[in-house]
Amino acid sequence: MADREALVRVVVLGRSVRRLAFRPGATLRDVLDDAAIDTAGRDLHVNGRPADLNAVIGDGDLVTVIPRVRGG
Repeated sequence: MADREALVRVVVLGRSVRRLAFRPGATLRDVLDDAAIDTAGRDLHVNGRPADLNAVIGDGDLVTVIPRVRGG
């Protein structure tokens, strides 16, 4: 069976919602780097769960990029 492109929805809170295509086996880092989404100072979630940049992304996953809240 030939590899096909997979789709992921990326939500950058306060900025945008995008649908991105990627190759099977791609990591969160691959997807966000290809989309030029800055991850510095942000929390990352995949399907509502905390994730790191090495997490493998699957077809139909929801990636959320959340700015960290500071203050008191």
